[in-house]
Amino acid sequence: MRHLRLLVALVVVLSVVPAPAAADVEGNPEIDAAFTDNTVTPGEETRLELQLINRGDVDSGSARNPQWADRVTTARGLTATVQDEDVPIDVRTGTQAVGTLPEGSAPPISVPITVDDDASPGTYTVDVEVEYTYTSRIDDNDGDETQRTVRRTVPVTLEIEDDASFDVVAVDSEVRAGSTETVSLTVENGGSTTAADATLALESPN
Repeated sequence: MRHLRLLVALVVVLSVVPAPAAADVEGNPEIDAAFTDNTVTPGEETRLELQLINRGDVDSGSARNPQWADRVTTARGLTATVQDEDVPIDVRTGTQAVGTLPEGSAPPISVPITVDDDASPGTYTVDVEVEYTYTSRIDDNDGDETQRTVRRTVPVTLEIEDDASFDVVAVDSEVRAGSTETVSLTVENGGSTTAADATLALESPN
């Protein structure tokens, strides 16, 4: 009988061992941005290639539920808008859609710009507004998800380099059709640096 009582007591002790606590998964995307080539010159018309990178961050719960970690670090419905306030450029496009971006980088976005003719050489900060939706929390008990929408500004560096910039400021010509005459031009360097060994070529449109 003594052995039987001992067995019953052991079963009771084992039955009250607590189950592991639930661990909700929480995290968020971390969106960064950069121009793949961030150097331009005054007066230039070009396209900047904007690279968006997601360095997702998991705050808790990933060890218990690794299958949900990707869910809380993925940005969905991601859009990007390059601003041109307080910088000497004109951005010639609006908001561009990127779509879904898990951890990693998206294909570059092409951003057409025109640099002001009188832009001073130097380093500028261009603001990129990004907006996206993500799952911030997944309940460990029932899988319910908490959604959030984020809009934030990401700073991107732009370099404007010294360069020569030529404009024809005066033309003196009385050339008639079929004749050979002299055309006089006045060309001005309005850029921020001196041009050496410059050449000029003229071409008739007809």
